[in-house]
Amino acid sequence: MVGSKDSYPTTLFTDRACWQQPAGDSEITEAQRRGITITNKIYFNADPGVDERDVLEIGGQTYEMVSFGEPDASVGLGLLWRVMVNRTSTEALT
Repeated sequence: MVGSKDSYPTTLFTDRACWQQPAGDSEITEAQRRGITITNKIYFNADPGVDERDVLEIGGQTYEMVSFGEPDASVGLGLLWRVMVNRTSTEALT
């Protein structure tokens, strides 16, 4: 269909703690090699159950998922779940 645009569900979490941080330079570079744009990573205390079809809104910022939730023990806080995302909103973070 000409002019059509995929529509994706918006996943809004009100019952799951999460936080975002900027993706590291090496993570961004590796993703770019695979043709993927990432800007941030978001951590959850449990499997968030999201995939590339989902969009998250956190603190007024919109993030497109670019990965499934993956277990990550590298943050030193025990096992967390990490999702790589691309921030799509253009407002400055405050």
